[in-house]
Order: sequence, then structure tokens, then C-alpha cells
Amino acid sequence: MPRKIIELKAPALVQLVQDIKALKAALNAGQGAIKLKCPCGAAILPSTPVLPNLRDRQRGHLKSRIERHLRGDHRLSKRTVHVVLSESFGAE
Repeated sequence: MPRKIIELKAPALVQLVQDIKALKAALNAGQGAIKLKCPCGAAILPSTPVLPNLRDRQRGHLKSRIERHLRGDHRLSKRTVHVVLSESFGAE
């Protein structure tokens, strides 16, 4: 991907990482509902109730939805997606 395009997408990726971290906190709290929208406007995850007994599965589902969106819609490399997920979810 050309450097210019990466520079244009960087602020959106930083915003997405911040949104994912906030969402992860809600998921870890185990209550309410979670939803995630990309800075591009696309819904990555529609509103979904948090189920404490399925928290790990929901986290995995969230990761796969983010990866699918970034790889498919934004055509980001696997490495870039890995960096976004690593920054978002930490050492999981």
C-alpha cells in the first residue's frame, strides 16, 4: 500500500483502536450491549447484548469481524490488521 494512503488512514485506525479499547472495557464488565462502528461509517458489529458466560467467544467474534472489515473493505495488509488488533486487545 502506498505510503500516502497509509498516512491518510492512520488517524482513522488510531480512532478505531480507541473505540475498540472502550468496547473491550464494556465487554469485560459483562453487562449491557456492545456495538462497533468504523470511522469510515460502516457498522463492524451491530448492537449485541453482552453475555458473561460467552465473553471469550464474543471477544473472538469481535476480532474476526474487525479483521474481515479491515482486510475486505479497507484492503489493509495482514500485518497492519495484526498491529491494530494487538494495540486494541493487548496481550491476549
